[in-house]
Amino acid sequence: MSRSLCAALVLLVALSGACSRRETPAPAPRPAATAPTFHGGPAAHPNDWCGSHGVPESECTRCNPELIPQFQARHDWCGEHSVPESQCAACHPELLRQGVAAPRPRGAPPTPAEQGEHGDRTPRSDASAGLAPGTMVRLASPTVAAQVGLETVTATTRPLTDEVAVPARLAFDATRLARVSARVPGVVRTVAVGVGTVVRPGDLLLTLDSAAAAATRADVEAARTRTRISETALQRARTLQAEGIGSLASVERAEAEHAAARASFAGFVAAGTAVSGTGRAVRVLSPRAGVVVARAAAVGQQVTAEEVLVEVADLSRMWAILDVPDAQAPRLSVGQSVAIELDGFAAPLVGTIAFLAPVVDPHTRTVEARVELANPDGRLRANAFGRARVTVAAASEGVVLPRDALQRVEAQDVVFVERSPAVYEARVVTIARRTTDDVLLREGVAPGDRVVTTGGFQLKTEILRDSIGAGCCPDEG
Repeated sequence: MSRSLCAALVLLVALSGACSRRETPAPAPRPAATAPTFHGGPAAHPNDWCGSHGVPESECTRCNPELIPQFQARHDWCGEHSVPESQCAACHPELLRQGVAAPRPRGAPPTPAEQGEHGDRTPRSDASAGLAPGTMVRLASPTVAAQVGLETVTATTRPLTDEVAVPARLAFDATRLARVSARVPGVVRTVAVGVGTVVRPGDLLLTLDSAAAAATRADVEAARTRTRISETALQRARTLQAEGIGSLASVERAEAEHAAARASFAGFVAAGTAVSGTGRAVRVLSPRAGVVVARAAAVGQQVTAEEVLVEVADLSRMWAILDVPDAQAPRLSVGQSVAIELDGFAAPLVGTIAFLAPVVDPHTRTVEARVELANPDGRLRANAFGRARVTVAAASEGVVLPRDALQRVEAQDVVFVERSPAVYEARVVTIARRTTDDVLLREGVAPGDRVVTTGGFQLKTEILRDSIGAGCCPDEG
């Protein structure tokens, strides 16, 4: 008989036995429970799976009774069988096909999986519960280990830096970006640049034909004439007053008229200066040196005064925008070191956080952080995506393992150390620091130990249910 078939038979026998021990009649049909959130089985919930009861360990009330009030508060509780309604395989037999264990009938003793293989474990709800020292998992043979796909790494001692890893995207430095408009409506007649064109201040970008520009220039001439006339009138009023013919009031009126004319003329001159050219022609010039990074204008296009026609950017410096989850944002601060990994770059780009937004984006629930990056050779391009690692604490040295090596057993962090081929010791470890990829251990593993990474969950299942290995059934080979 194959091992997988044997494990299936053991599970079916256990479930059928649980059904046969029920002492109460079948309950009356009730509304269907809310669909459980643990579809996909162990593979969909790595490091968070209760093999004894077929649900995520973080939702298992039979192993963690302190969760019961949470389920009762959201009206997800089967009082008859003392489990969440969404996990009650007695009321909803379809859950059995998902691997959810049937609830234990009232008065029935704990199953071996709940009590421990030999009945000498304390219940999980006991505060003193824990993995017995020296717990071993013995597979039938090294061949079984290979079939399960167990992989190991050698524990090493090295420094581990506490980091926060977040997505990053490149953007133009907004302080070095010019968005150029025509300032008057009109029709595009010529376009002198394209994307990638290098320009200097005052270089021609495009020309427009604009009746509004002609009107603006006419207003400038009218304001200039009014100013000249008002100045002449003021001089005559002062002369007449000096000869005793004119009054002080006439001088004051002339002064007020001249001041108004000058102010109007200054406004029209400013508007006319902003619109370079003569008559109906408008010349749109570059306000800064840089590279044309966007062009929205085409010959014959009707444009408005506010419409952005060309964007010119100084590419000598770029921004990296970090989207930091709001839960991680309190760990970040201005001045922290950042390493940004981009495709096509052999080494990470290094910088520091120059800005940290004071608000959380209500749509993405992220906080924007900004890093300034030098770009002397122009290799950095806006809208490129990468991964940023922000150093939030100095490096500490110790035994470092991949996070994949960790398993949760009896509410403890456990790793499996290979003692010999097909023999693995479960060890409780104390963690000093966690990062996205690695953990720094305070105790539990020595340098040189061979620690299981891939396949560790299967060994955890062996401890909980004896579902694989030599404890399942005898090797018929």
